[in-house]
Amino acid sequence: MAAKLKAEGFEAQSTRLPESLRAAYENHNTLVRGEAARVHAEYFARFREQCSPKLRDLLLEGQQVSDCQLAECRSRRQEFQRQLEALLADFDVLLTPPGLAGANCLTKKDSVGRRERHEFGAVTGYSARAQSDPGPVGGFT
Repeated sequence: MAAKLKAEGFEAQSTRLPESLRAAYENHNTLVRGEAARVHAEYFARFREQCSPKLRDLLLEGQQVSDCQLAECRSRRQEFQRQLEALLADFDVLLTPPGLAGANCLTKKDSVGRRERHEFGAVTGYSARAQSDPGPVGGFT
């Protein structure tokens, strides 16, 4: 993808995430479980058996997350955010390896918040260059 952008006259350069960000995914999952268990504690106590097995497991795991662990996760999340913002401060667009959506794919929220899929190069009216104000939907994600 970077080669295609360079061929079109865009500047493209590589970067790597700091090693410390490898822990961000598990930190996020712990935070989600712990916060979900707290937010839904009353509901779960009353309707536990009506919850799906996956939701029940998530909430039970979240109940094992202590308040101290949650505070640590929140603090780490802020540190991860600072590190990522510093790394990406000089970049307008971030291209990552394709996932399940496939290569050369962009999505944009439509007027009611649904995601529209567009193949790169076939998007009309959009540029790969980030604009300084992407608007209320945040541009491409």
